[in-house]
Amino acid sequence: MDQEASFSDIERKLKNHLVENHMLDRALQAILLNSLLPLHVTVLGFLIITRTIRDIDINPLIVPRDYPESKK
Repeated sequence: MDQEASFSDIERKLKNHLVENHMLDRALQAILLNSLLPLHVTVLGFLIITRTIRDIDINPLIVPRDYPESKK
C-alpha cells in the first residue's frame, strides 16, 4: 500500500509539474510575443517606407555626373 501511495503521489506531483511548466511556457510565449510584436511592426513599417521612398524619385533635381553638358 505504501508503494502505491508513493507512486500515486509521484504521479500527481509529475502531473502538477507538467501543468505548471505548460502554463509557464504559455506565459513566456505571451511575453515574447508582446515584446517582439512592436519590433516586427516597426521593422515592417520601416521596410515599407524605405521601399516606397526608393520607388519614388526623391529629388529629380540631382543630376548625375555623366549627364551630358547642355548643348551650346
